[in-house]
Amino acid sequence: MFFAQWVSPGKVTALLRYIINLIAVNLAHLKNEADVFNVALFGITAKQWREEHPDKNGNIRDYVTLNQLLDLANMEAIMRY
Repeated sequence: MFFAQWVSPGKVTALLRYIINLIAVNLAHLKNEADVFNVALFGITAKQWREEHPDKNGNIRDYVTLNQLLDLANMEAIMRY
């Protein structure tokens, strides 16, 4: 809890936005924002996942854990602002 006592939510949001932007710059060659998030979180693009899992219907987000979905939602929310 010590960390939470001296770091305001605004600073945490700014730090997360900075980290996500660094990831995005390094993944700028990807076609869209969804693939940036997929590579940042899962280490693979949606197309690569479909090619590796032809037997599964849907997309990578249909087969991840709840925590990964929450991380993804948080990253998307931070990038909206």
